[in-house]
Amino acid sequence: MRTLPLVLLVACGDAGPVGLDLLGGGSHTPDAVTIEVVADAASGLNSPTDIAVNPRSPGQWFITNFADNSVVRIHDGVYEGKYSEPGSEHFLASPSSLAFSDFGNFATSQDTDEVTQPSTPADFMGPTLWDDSASFDGGHGGHLDMLHNSPNGGGIAWESGNVYWVVDGAHGSLTRYDFGSDHGYGGADHSDGVIDRYAEGLVGHSRGTPSHVDMFDGVLYVSDGTGRVFSFDPSGAVREGTVGPNYDGAVMSGYVGGAETTLATGQIPSLLDERGDETVTPYTLSVPSGLEVHEGLLYLTDRPTGVIFAMTLDGELVDWVPTGRPNALAGLDFDADGNLLVVDQTAHELLRISAAAE
Repeated sequence: MRTLPLVLLVACGDAGPVGLDLLGGGSHTPDAVTIEVVADAASGLNSPTDIAVNPRSPGQWFITNFADNSVVRIHDGVYEGKYSEPGSEHFLASPSSLAFSDFGNFATSQDTDEVTQPSTPADFMGPTLWDDSASFDGGHGGHLDMLHNSPNGGGIAWESGNVYWVVDGAHGSLTRYDFGSDHGYGGADHSDGVIDRYAEGLVGHSRGTPSHVDMFDGVLYVSDGTGRVFSFDPSGAVREGTVGPNYDGAVMSGYVGGAETTLATGQIPSLLDERGDETVTPYTLSVPSGLEVHEGLLYLTDRPTGVIFAMTLDGELVDWVPTGRPNALAGLDFDADGNLLVVDQTAHELLRISAAAE
């Protein structure tokens, strides 16, 4: 495990600071960006934890609501519907995150370890598979599949096919879920699932701070909600044996090894100013929550400060901007025009952040 320094390189002389237009071009002030509220509680948002843009229809945005076991769908910035049918208390229980495939299926991760349906134990919980069709209802009849070995589930990321990775709070792991062939709407046969648990005991969990994960070029990038950002390459891991409990009749395995790299551990020590001198930043990356890889950069929302950071995939800081929304920001994604979409869990709002007009 290694920790890489976070350094913002800035230009010297009249060139001014180097940064990202989307985050204010190195000015580090909210006045340098446009922050617009595009949805709120009137649109059904209720402690939103994550947002995902549908790649098959980029104008369509799905938002998970932690407080009432629901998903809100917005199309072209207009409220389209709120989904929480009978069964959502299990299939969409306290959702922390969601992730789309490239072909219209998506999965949600549920952050709870309480009994959510009769005759099943409290830890009978894990990710749920859905699709973007008219059959999606947030409940039993609209779900395509579900596997049950990650109560206290955090962030979720798509790999390929019906394969997703979950930040598994119950086991302190990164758990890979292959749903196989889905069982169809409202079914219950989970026996073709494959569940592989990696890095057990190395991953944190904080129910009050939604964790998130993204996958890029086979590497997972994780904010686990405890103040740490790291990458994990599972390619070198080795199967060690079976794990449990196995509620689904699935194939379940534990893996050891894999390359973990800590990118940030709760603080940014310094920046370089225009003269090349080292100076302390007024903000620290303290407890990251939202995380998304976009155009080769890693974007993060910092929960306590409300600052949005961008860094390279090696952990080098590129730019950051305060939003003036402390103790609130969670998941984020990018719209079709490259603007940031960020959920404010405290104000029950969806924000769109764009470069300020010149």
